[in-house]
Amino acid sequence: MQSTGSRIPDSLLAACGSQLSHITIFWIIGLAVLSACALMAQDRAKSAASNALILLASLFVVATVWTSVTSGSKTMKSSSLVDADKADILVRLQAAVETVSRSSSNRLLLEQRRNALQQTEELVNKALVKSPENVPVMARLAVVRKEEGKDIHAVLGGLNSMSTPEAKALADALKKLYGPGKVTASEGKQVKQVIDANLPEGWYKTAALFHLYKITKQNEAIGPLIREYDERNTNFLARFVFFVVIFGISFVVGIFVILIQLFFLPRRISSPEHTAQIASPAPYGFKTIYSVLLAWIATQLLVGLSLQSTLKSLHLMQYGVFVASLATAGFYILSNGPGLLYVYFLALKPKGMKFLDGICLKFKVERNGPVRLAFYGLFTWFAAVPIVVIAYVVANKYLGSEGSNNPIIALVMEAARSSNIFATMVFYLTLGFFAPFVEETIFRGFLYRGLRRYWSVFPSVVVSALVFAGVHLDLGGFLPLFCLGSLFAFVFERTRSIFPAMIAHGLWNSGTFSMVLLLFGN
Repeated sequence: MQSTGSRIPDSLLAACGSQLSHITIFWIIGLAVLSACALMAQDRAKSAASNALILLASLFVVATVWTSVTSGSKTMKSSSLVDADKADILVRLQAAVETVSRSSSNRLLLEQRRNALQQTEELVNKALVKSPENVPVMARLAVVRKEEGKDIHAVLGGLNSMSTPEAKALADALKKLYGPGKVTASEGKQVKQVIDANLPEGWYKTAALFHLYKITKQNEAIGPLIREYDERNTNFLARFVFFVVIFGISFVVGIFVILIQLFFLPRRISSPEHTAQIASPAPYGFKTIYSVLLAWIATQLLVGLSLQSTLKSLHLMQYGVFVASLATAGFYILSNGPGLLYVYFLALKPKGMKFLDGICLKFKVERNGPVRLAFYGLFTWFAAVPIVVIAYVVANKYLGSEGSNNPIIALVMEAARSSNIFATMVFYLTLGFFAPFVEETIFRGFLYRGLRRYWSVFPSVVVSALVFAGVHLDLGGFLPLFCLGSLFAFVFERTRSIFPAMIAHGLWNSGTFSMVLLLFGN
C-alpha cells in the first residue's frame, strides 16, 4: 500500500536539476513575465499573453518530465529504500519467530533462518543496485553476509571506493569488527558509534553489537542486549499479528461493501436532478481545466527545482526527524497549496462561484448529515483495501511493478523508527488532512465536476482517475492510484459532496502511515 499526495520525486528532481539547472532561471523569468502580462493586459493582449503563458508552461512541464523519463529515473521498479525495508521486515519477522519459539536449534527453524537470511541478502543487494553508494544499506549487507558465514571483501571494496567520510568510517569499523585482529576498548566505542549511526534498531544492530561485545569481552553487556532484543521481537510479532488481523477484517468488510454496492446500484447511478448538483454550476470549459492543472503541476516542478538543492545542502536529518518533517510539510504546502488558489481565481471566481459551493464541499445533503457522510467515506476506505491489493498484485504480475517509489517514504520510515511524537503528528496532519483536502478539491471538486458538465459518469471517472494517478509521477503505484481515484470519484457521484471522498482519502493516507508505525515503530 502507499499514501497518496502529489509530490515531485527525488529521482525526477535530480534528473531535472542536473540537466535543466542552467535554464531553470529562464523558465522562472519567462513564466513570471508572461503571468504579469496576462494579469495586466487588456482584451486581445490579455488573451494572447494567456495563450503564450499556457504554451510556455506546457513546454516547461513536458521538457522537465521528458528529461526524467529519458534519464531512466522513473521506472516501475521500487526504490532502494523500499527493498531495504522489505529486508528489514523479513529478518525482523524471522527473529521474532525465533524468540517466541525459544528453540533456535530446531532443524526446521534453522532452515527457515537460512532462507530468511538468503532472501534478506537478495533484497539488500537489490537495493544496492539501485543506490550503490548507500552506506547504511552497505552496513546491512555486511552484517547479513557475516551471519550467513560469508566474507565481506566486496562490501569493504565498495566502501573504500567511495570518497565520503561515512563510507570510510564504516569500512574501518567493519574491518575491526569482523577482522582477525583484537579490538581495544576505545576502538570498540568507535565501532559502536558507527553501528549506531548506520544500522536500524532490531536484528542488524543486535547482530553487530553481539559480535562486538564478544570480541571485546563485554560479557556484562550481552545479557541486557539479548533481553532488549527479545522484548523488541515479541513486541514486533504482536504488532505484526495485530496488523494482519486488522488488515484481514478490513479486506473482508471491503468485499462486503463492494458486493452490497453492486447489488443495490441502480441502472442510472445519478438522476438528472442529482447530476445537476454534481456537475459544475457554470461551464468553465476545458481550457480552464487544462490551465488550472497545468499551473499546479508547473508550480510543483518550479518549487522542486528551486528548493531541492537548498534542502539537500541542509542535510535536514542531522537536525532531527521533527525538523525534517516540518520541512517536508512546508515543501508540500508550497508546491501543492497554490493549486487551491488556481482553482478559485482561474475557474470559480470568474464565474461568480463561492469556493465551497464551487468544489461541492457540503456537510449535509438532503437526509445525509456530516456523520452519515463521514461513514460513507469510511465504507469507501474499506472498499479500497481489497481493490488496491488486487491492483498491486495485477501490477506486479503483469506490469512488472515492484510497488511505489515515492520518496516521502524515507522520512515516514524515519519518523516511525524514531518514535518522535511531534514528527508523527506533523505527518498525520500533512498526509491525513492537508493532502486529502488539496487533492480532493482539485481532482473531484474541480476536475470531476468540470468533466461531468459535459460527459457521463464513466468517462468522467476514468479521465479524472487517470489524471490523478498520472500527476503523482509514480509509475510503480499508477494502477493502485487509478483505482483510488476511481473510488473517490464514485463516492462523490453517489453522495454529491466531496466530504466523503476527503474522509476516505485521509483514512487511506493515515492508515498507510499507521501501518508503517506498526511495522517499523520502536
